[in-house]
Amino acid sequence: MSGEKKRKEVEFWEKVQALWHDWKVTISMVWFFFLATIGLIVFAVSYWVSGEWNGSNFSGEVDAAMINSLVAIFVTVPITLLTGAGTILVTAYFNLQTQKIAVQAQRSALRDKILEKRFEIYPEIEDKVYNIINLSTKGIKKLTNEKDLIRDKVEKLINDLNNYCKNHGPFISRSMKKQVAEFIRKMKYICSTKLSDKNIYDGNHANIIYQECFDHIFNMSNTIRSELDTDTIEKDWEFLQQYRIDEE
Repeated sequence: MSGEKKRKEVEFWEKVQALWHDWKVTISMVWFFFLATIGLIVFAVSYWVSGEWNGSNFSGEVDAAMINSLVAIFVTVPITLLTGAGTILVTAYFNLQTQKIAVQAQRSALRDKILEKRFEIYPEIEDKVYNIINLSTKGIKKLTNEKDLIRDKVEKLINDLNNYCKNHGPFISRSMKKQVAEFIRKMKYICSTKLSDKNIYDGNHANIIYQECFDHIFNMSNTIRSELDTDTIEKDWEFLQQYRIDEE
């Protein structure tokens, strides 16, 4: 998992925990005032039934003021707190949804960028691979005194392929990089052995290079076809996030 994605997940869960904490605090306060209100009602009813209220010498204005104060404390305040808590919860919820939509939009834009670049890069890789194979195969048919020239050209093409993949690394999948690395390793071995062996240049081994690299070519072609779609790019998301992709 990339550091950026891990950081975003940590921030998300911290917000959820903070939201849950605020919700629990609000519920506790509302519950307290609810119980206090019930207690006040029970007390008032008992006080009224017992006749203590009627027997008191309070004036009507005082009675009304006391009732209004009690209602304000035990009814209006809890309702205000509950309304404020609801507003906070709704605001936090929509903020989280907005952040999720922004992340999804960013992810979609990045996916489209990767797909666009792969349509440009992968065919170029395939062309470079076939150029290496074709030159190596033709080199087998050349005269022995030209083998050094052929080998040098093949090595130059191999280095060109390697540098091309490094320069476009953020847009190339791990599986494709593995295929290219295996092909380069195989071709370097062929350059140091078979293309240096004068016994190969007898005209009877024209396809020896192609035969030895057939599995690499086949697997690479399958990889290219399978990775030029959005589903595969989604699977590569975590790996590709570690790179900063700039617009050209």
